[in-house]
Amino acid sequence: MRDPFPAEPVHAQILWNEEDNQANIARAGIDFGDIASGFSTAHIRTHPREDGKFVALIKVNHFVLEVIASFDGQLTLHEARLAKKNAQNIYNQTLFGPASGQ
Repeated sequence: MRDPFPAEPVHAQILWNEEDNQANIARAGIDFGDIASGFSTAHIRTHPREDGKFVALIKVNHFVLEVIASFDGQLTLHEARLAKKNAQNIYNQTLFGPASGQ
């Protein structure tokens, strides 16, 4: 059976708009520059949106984060926040649960 939320490949180039970054720092206390490393390890893409963006679940410094991003030849970050319990469970079950093969 295929996992409902597939792991994504590592992204080499990650971009963001500095206005979005500053707004995210004010809103959630998370700087995009501090979390970009979460895309260099296994992460998950969930919940595609009608505007072409999606939610990615990444882990940075033992914290699972929900990141709204888009991909058009390069990964662009738009918003980030600490993941809620349900999203943390999805992250852990998809990457480390019995069906993950690990």
